[in-house]
Amino acid sequence: MSLTHPSSPSFPSPASSHLFFISSKLWSFILQRLSRSWIHPVTGPPGTS
Repeated sequence: MSLTHPSSPSFPSPASSHLFFISSKLWSFILQRLSRSWIHPVTGPPGTS
């Protein structure tokens, strides 16, 4: 695995790829919480639907 495309906007450096990994995990966690509150409105505050 060698970065042969430094001009690629996807993963220019290992640091940015690590940041992308963290942000994707954070987004998946947020979306999971949102979908869980939407599917089960009982667990959330009343009147959210």
